[in-house]
Amino acid sequence: QMFRSRVLPGRVGRRGGRRLATVAVGVSGGVDSSVAALLLKRQGHDVVGVHMSNWDHAEEGTDGECAEREREDARRVCERLGI
Repeated sequence: QMFRSRVLPGRVGRRGGRRLATVAVGVSGGVDSSVAALLLKRQGHDVVGVHMSNWDHAEEGTDGECAEREREDARRVCERLGI
């Protein structure tokens, strides 16, 4: 098993006798991360959406418009999925 989930105290659920975990999903607002979050949520996991920008727009000489669109897309996805 490549990835192992960590069950956090106080956030444990059960489904079919199986322990469920709190899972952080990197949400870009795109299809892949959105579907991953949806599938985990459907499995009964407590899903937390995380979005981050890893660059300085002033340093890069950009206006940040693209990053703002990505951030807004990610926010809408999380809102729609209830995460």
